Amino acid sequence: MALYTIFWIIIKYLVPVAILTYSVIKFNPFLIMISVLWLLVSLIVSLINFSIKSNFVKS
Repeated sequence: MALYTIFWIIIKYLVPVAILTYSVIKFNPFLIMISVLWLLVSLIVSLINFSIKSNFVKS
């Protein structure tokens, strides 16, 4: 696994989870909203990329 892939995973998933954990402990609704949106958007983009790549593999 390349180093940039590890950094990308950290930026994409671990940072919003850390923000979400901190915001739940301190109860900051704005940070909760931002981190949940960040996670949802990153998951949606990953699913879209997966479907695009699978379409190229099929053809």
